[in-house]
Amino acid sequence: MIRWYQFGPPEIIAEVGGEIDESAATLAVYGKDLEPADVTALLGIEPTRSFRRGYRKAPRSRPLPHGAWFLQVRGKAPEGPDVQLRKLLTKLPDSEEIWKKLRKQYKVQLRFGLHMSGWNNGFGLSPDLVARLAKMRIELEFDIYAYGDDETDA
Repeated sequence: MIRWYQFGPPEIIAEVGGEIDESAATLAVYGKDLEPADVTALLGIEPTRSFRRGYRKAPRSRPLPHGAWFLQVRGKAPEGPDVQLRKLLTKLPDSEEIWKKLRKQYKVQLRFGLHMSGWNNGFGLSPDLVARLAKMRIELEFDIYAYGDDETDA
């Protein structure tokens, strides 16, 4: 964390940097005709959540035009997104053929959900994680939720 001071009497005017407060790494698989059991069989693990095309989030909502299969790992600081990603990847197969088959049939993404207070937090990924993601050849998506700092929002 870095602190910025103004000239004159010591007074902190800003703190920047630090850890992501809460994060999730999610493997998301989408497809018009996605059958969750087929994805489960291919990956060899049960999803955190899944549904077929036509699923409704609520009784009055529109039916979704696609099916989906999700496997998610969540955590809070000091465990950051890199830790969630490593936990997720240890559950998944390392076979390039499996990922090629999955990408051919469906839209495949690795999604990060990042929740933080303040305005400047961050994270990094180790070279071995980046290499594994490159081998999988899937999209990365980042959903960032930055909540105001209580002291400055009052």
